[in-house]
Amino acid sequence: MYVLFQNIYKLGRNGKDLKATLVHNFEAGRRPIMNCAIHPTSNVMAVGMDNKCQLLELDVKEEVQNSQKVKGKNKVVVKEKTQKFTIKELESKVTVSAEDGDSKDDDDVGFQKVVRFTADGHYIVTGGSDGHARVLKVIPCSKFELSLVVMDCFC
Repeated sequence: MYVLFQNIYKLGRNGKDLKATLVHNFEAGRRPIMNCAIHPTSNVMAVGMDNKCQLLELDVKEEVQNSQKVKGKNKVVVKEKTQKFTIKELESKVTVSAEDGDSKDDDDVGFQKVVRFTADGHYIVTGGSDGHARVLKVIPCSKFELSLVVMDCFC
């Protein structure tokens, strides 16, 4: 069995150059993240992982650390801000049907090609390799939890 790791990078500028800094390494098991969308008002991502739409909550904590830098012949203490990222899996729903109804093998299922939140963040629309678009309602269960309900399927 193999395990896939997904990396999250922060993009920034270093003068004229674009710089990518690794901020988090997410263990995705055997399911690679194929597409993603960010919720418009919260720290939630919807990601396509094989035939499922997975909700992930991204928690960012900013920390201040003291570090020593050499300035000329002197050492000075500089405060540096760093960010720590944690990812929590909230819920997943199957959004793509198996290619044929008799398929029992998890590797034979289709895959989610695209995922998007609506502008208000109340719905997720997915498109799959099975040719179907599905609408999922995002239901806040509590202040920190969200749930998905499959609303409709369009062919």
